[in-house]
Amino acid sequence: MAAIQTRTQLVLPVYESILGDHPFVATTLSWIAFSYQALGDYENAIKCTQRALGIRQQLLGDHKETARSFYDLGVAHSAKQDYASALTHLEDAVKLQIKVLDTPEELIITHQAMADVLRGLGREEDAEKEMERAAKWVKRLDPLEVPFDGVN
Repeated sequence: MAAIQTRTQLVLPVYESILGDHPFVATTLSWIAFSYQALGDYENAIKCTQRALGIRQQLLGDHKETARSFYDLGVAHSAKQDYASALTHLEDAVKLQIKVLDTPEELIITHQAMADVLRGLGREEDAEKEMERAAKWVKRLDPLEVPFDGVN
């Protein structure tokens, strides 16, 4: 709660007064949203993330940070067990991630999050397909980027 208070009362007002709508404002809103989500306050997490997304769409357009906001919004809705909304935002994240990311790590995580949401909706077959999509992206990783499981 102290992080939320510091960011909402000290950081955000200064950024907004000096910069207006700016990527730094969106990033601060995202950090506030993460704190709200950690506290289980999903409504405020969603509100902050939606505002960050709006700023990023307006200023950055098709950008990895915009994609990240779609992902964050999907995760917040999923935590709230609003799986239909979560799925919509995660699908938007994937579409944009395919367009703008130079490495597939975030796509892998997004497909895994989509699988969790689909399980929440009782759509096991679709969840398995999402995990297969994640696995296909894992194969595209540089071998040096794949975590090593053991020691010989």
